[in-house]
Amino acid sequence: MTLVRAPRFVNKIQRVFDVSTLDLIMRCPTLYNYKSRQGWRSRRARMKTNFGSAIHRACQILATQKFLRKSLDEAINLTLEVVLKEFGPQIVELGWKRVRGKEIVNPAYGLDGLLRIVVWKGMEIYETKYTLAALEDGAPALETLFEVPLPHSSTDNTDSPYRLSGRIDSISLLHDELFVEDTKSTDKDLTESWFSMFNPSNQMYGYLWVLRKKLKIPVRGFSINGIQTLDNTARFRRANFYPSDDQLDEWFDSAMEAISRVTQYAKMEEFGSPAPWPQYFSACHSYGGCEFLNVCTIPAHLRGRWLNEDFIQKYHPTFSEEPQDGSA
Repeated sequence: MTLVRAPRFVNKIQRVFDVSTLDLIMRCPTLYNYKSRQGWRSRRARMKTNFGSAIHRACQILATQKFLRKSLDEAINLTLEVVLKEFGPQIVELGWKRVRGKEIVNPAYGLDGLLRIVVWKGMEIYETKYTLAALEDGAPALETLFEVPLPHSSTDNTDSPYRLSGRIDSISLLHDELFVEDTKSTDKDLTESWFSMFNPSNQMYGYLWVLRKKLKIPVRGFSINGIQTLDNTARFRRANFYPSDDQLDEWFDSAMEAISRVTQYAKMEEFGSPAPWPQYFSACHSYGGCEFLNVCTIPAHLRGRWLNEDFIQKYHPTFSEEPQDGSA
């Protein structure tokens, strides 16, 4: 499939969306405006996110080596070499935590924690019946890029001005059935309640909608590959979900309504009218607390100074570009 890319923004109006942006829009329009349109990013590094990224990368390498029919030992050795090279300094720093003013070993993270997970997860991947699916060219279905036009609705297939883009982490095969797969790491127990956080989700429903409804690929559902990191051990568990076509249509119509709504806010702003950009207070404390919580809890006329102190602003390169075809 040839990937055709369009400008993300045209006249400061977003035209190309991804599932992460849809998450922002549906959580809170103000969050979307700050993060996606205005490009504000926190100055504070999130070290646990780096550990999760290292685990995610490790699982990709292990699964690819299994797909290529390499031995388990070869897979583990290559995975450790690559992950330590890409994430080494961050992982070493995560190996310590401060308790009552003293630095002590953090057994759940750091090099010891990563080594345990790579070895044990490698054994689990090689024992499971799941394997990466193959693309048309024979390559493993890993980090698959897409960008597709969005129709106006689930009942109107004419193209809207918008597009959906993304990167599907992996597509796996089990008993001749395809699943979109994603790895999630946590320190929480891998219970049914924890897995339920991912169903429904913009990420998984979006990927399924693209594959099943747009590209006509018969994907059965999606699989969450859970990894629990503990002080001296790690646990693994997987859960599969099977959204119907009707559920994907419902998700799509909700996504298009959200896109239409924030587009109107952005147009009002560009035409000189005060844009409303509503604040959804119920989202302020979700996901461990919104990163802009302290900004929104001070008077509006002081927020610019607070943003400049705690955040770095970097607009998307196409944010101020003029349209190529005169569209608005």
